[in-house]
Amino acid sequence: MLVRYNGNLGKTTRDLHSWLVPTLSKSKGESPPDILAVGFQEVLPLPLALAGFTKPALHLHGERILDTIQSFEPYTYSLLAREIIGGTALLIFVRNGGLRG
Repeated sequence: MLVRYNGNLGKTTRDLHSWLVPTLSKSKGESPPDILAVGFQEVLPLPLALAGFTKPALHLHGERILDTIQSFEPYTYSLLAREIIGGTALLIFVRNGGLRG
C-alpha cells in the first residue's frame, strides 16, 4: 500500500492517526498490507535540507508514522528502509510476520 503525506515544511502537528489508520483498515475482513510505503514532501525547508538537517527530521517523521501504525493492533510493523533527497522522503515499513516464503 502506498500513501502520501505533506509535511508542511516540518511545521505540521496533524494527527496522523486520522489519516493513516483508516487507510490501513480500509478493506474490511482482509489483512492489512504486508508492505506500507509512505512518501512525503516538504519534510523541512529546502535550505535546511541542503545544509544537512534531513536525518533528524526524517527520524522524527519516521517515529511519528511508526507510532501511528503500531496502534493498528494486533499487527505490528518495522521500518525496513528510509531515504530522503532534499525535502522529499520515502519510508518503507513491513508488517512483522506478514511476508512469508
